[in-house]
Amino acid sequence: MLKKLAGLFLFLSVGAQAEVISNGNLTITVRNDNGAIDSYVMDGVDYFGQGSHVSDWGIQIGTDTSTFRLNNTNGSTSIPVTVTKTAVNKVEVTGVINWSGKNVAFTRSIIVSQDKDAMLFSYNFKNNDTMDPVEISIFETFDPDQGISSGNGYGTYNDVVSFGSLRVAQAVDRAGLTFMIGTTDSRMTLAAGSPFRINNGNGLNNFFVNPYDGEGNFDDEGVHLGLRVTLDAEEEVDATAAAASAQNADDSVVGDAINDLATDLVGDILDTDPVVELIDTIQEEEQGGTLITQVTESSEENGGALWWLLMAISLAAVTGRRRFKQ
Repeated sequence: MLKKLAGLFLFLSVGAQAEVISNGNLTITVRNDNGAIDSYVMDGVDYFGQGSHVSDWGIQIGTDTSTFRLNNTNGSTSIPVTVTKTAVNKVEVTGVINWSGKNVAFTRSIIVSQDKDAMLFSYNFKNNDTMDPVEISIFETFDPDQGISSGNGYGTYNDVVSFGSLRVAQAVDRAGLTFMIGTTDSRMTLAAGSPFRINNGNGLNNFFVNPYDGEGNFDDEGVHLGLRVTLDAEEEVDATAAAASAQNADDSVVGDAINDLATDLVGDILDTDPVVELIDTIQEEEQGGTLITQVTESSEENGGALWWLLMAISLAAVTGRRRFKQ
């Protein structure tokens, strides 16, 4: 009851300045002035609003630090965008990169899985230039502080782990509360444990060149996701990633999310970025009966099949909790 009241209070307090998407357990608010994720609340736990509030995103043209733009939770609008709630569980952040002589239209979608406790990121870029290519760098930067709610402080165990083609950056507090970002897209970069936040071009370039893997170190540092890709003239590019949180050792977290992702609300992603999945093997993990699924993708370009990506992140969450359980 308290959790539901907290969610209701969150909805009432931010509704005038943010778009709210929720599945009942996971509630995400997206600022309607700049598209930053203002809050990520899972089962009543605020993952980013404690301490320094970092759940920001930004864009840069290639490695040119003079073109760095950041939209943060404090309301900066360096990247002019339109924020639209297009479905009960989906917000689209649209804009045009028109600085430094470039012309690239983009859509950054944030989706809450209706059946499973997961958040999806979907990116679409279209180079409107008919002559010249352009390199685009987009990133999400977070400082997870979920331990505050249980009296465990700001620190987390930070790590980047791989499960076949799935890579996960995660931050786990002393009680096992976990925030993670995962992707199967080889073009994407992940880091956990450093830096604290990405807030300038030099930091962004260093993130892409030397992404940090905390290897389980305990510190109050950030978790980050980025895509750096070159678009030829008139080329269009799509990419996807997912985020999830784990509350305790019994949670399945994300689950398979197949049914949810097959709905009309998010079916357009699969329609425009088709992927054929082939399940090679399913084996049962000795401890706890966790199912480990290996998947072969039909295309490296695609961000990976969203439904199995979510299932794999769920399994990663369970494995990660075991690794860091004290």
